[in-house]
Amino acid sequence: MGVDRTYAIRQHRRFMDSWFKLDRNYCRLLKRWDISINTLWVLEYLQRHPEGGEPAVLADQVNMLRQTMTLTLDQLEKRGYLCRTPHKTDRRRKIVTLTPPGQAFAAEVLDVVTGFELAAMEALTGEELEALVESSVKYQEAFEKSLESESKNGSGE
Repeated sequence: MGVDRTYAIRQHRRFMDSWFKLDRNYCRLLKRWDISINTLWVLEYLQRHPEGGEPAVLADQVNMLRQTMTLTLDQLEKRGYLCRTPHKTDRRRKIVTLTPPGQAFAAEVLDVVTGFELAAMEALTGEELEALVESSVKYQEAFEKSLESESKNGSGE
């Protein structure tokens, strides 16, 4: 079914090297706006959800530690791109949304980033792009299945 373990280890190293290089390239691009990759994920989420959300929910959605989320939101708020408003039914809770300048900033950043992502995809043939997406989905599903199996066996979280 699978591949030889030695081959898998070699390929895993190549995969991780590529992943880290891609991450570095995102960070290199984001220096243009003096933002982190965490900020990119927050901007993307808030642009897709203009109604906003609670910081804890947002942290869960973008897989970020809550402390990191607080720092990221503080930075965006300091720049005038974000506002925190009281929750409608519980004044202890806050809803974060992009301000109009924040919406414009998010649109600018995400348009440029998406442009680079699409250019990279367009460098592939249709078959290569399909294989990339299908393989990525299959890899993610196999990883998730391994996590679930470990959890069921009592050795997970």
